[in-house]
Amino acid sequence: MCPKCGSEVGTTSVYCPSCGAQIAPAGQEGEVAESASFKKRARWKDKMVIVGVPLLAGLLFAAAFGSGMYYLTRSSDDGEGAGRTETTLPAGSADGSSTSTTLQPGAAYPDLGDGGILTFALGEPDCLDPVNVWESSGSQVAQCLFDSLVAFDPKTGEVVPAAAESWETNHDASVWTFHLVEGARFHDGAPVTAADFKYAWERICDPTNDSSISYHLSSVEGYDDMRARVADSLEGVKVLGDYTLRVTLSDPFADFGVVVGHASLAPVPRAVVEADPSAYADMPIGNGPFMLARSWTYGPSIDLMRFGDYYGDEPRLGGVQF
Repeated sequence: MCPKCGSEVGTTSVYCPSCGAQIAPAGQEGEVAESASFKKRARWKDKMVIVGVPLLAGLLFAAAFGSGMYYLTRSSDDGEGAGRTETTLPAGSADGSSTSTTLQPGAAYPDLGDGGILTFALGEPDCLDPVNVWESSGSQVAQCLFDSLVAFDPKTGEVVPAAAESWETNHDASVWTFHLVEGARFHDGAPVTAADFKYAWERICDPTNDSSISYHLSSVEGYDDMRARVADSLEGVKVLGDYTLRVTLSDPFADFGVVVGHASLAPVPRAVVEADPSAYADMPIGNGPFMLARSWTYGPSIDLMRFGDYYGDEPRLGGVQF
């Protein structure tokens, strides 16, 4: 008999034919209970992953640009003890106003001003170069160093402008035209142009670079030819002047405007990358609100400082230490 609806069931039945409830055949009650418990735990773990990763990104974004929910620490080496830390006012408070400082990549970690430094616990990233930013730790850092065409509102999740100030599609969403913010610059002072996006995307699709995230561009016309080594460029990506990028897709895709918000699809400066790809992997130069204060090495912290010439809203933090 079904314990849920009372219907008669066979002695070897696993599910009730009337209500669909799972039934333990004679002698297997413990196995069914354990199976149900395992499924509940699996669903809970899935929920933790789905909720946890966006929440982690939102907390970092809020600390950098928000109204100052966090108390921060500022390192001090004033002769009274190296490494001593002081608690500052919350970022963005009236008495904790921040100042903008610029520094050439590779120089020593500077005084980051009154904005304070957010210390953020993070697992060791696999890669900081957008060509292969595929896992969560690398993405957390890359989102500080780079701006893709669009971003996501941390409160609503809606797509908002980033490196592209506006965009439009044709009638069936198979052709997308992005208009870049004029005057945006990389951390080395070079202007950010549409050609930098085209180069970055083609670098990802080039099989030689063995990127794990090239599939994000699989909907772009010419992707298959690049992956098959038949072509060395994306036929569907056209540069229409310094600040206009037109992307033609193989098929209509209304969610392409969400795809281009991925941290890996940010622009990179071609001259710097091709001069020394290995050096760029250790010291990526991006177009985001923070820049590396020193070259990234495995093990120690990853130190970021505020980029003084950022085109968007100035971060309230002086820096981030991962």
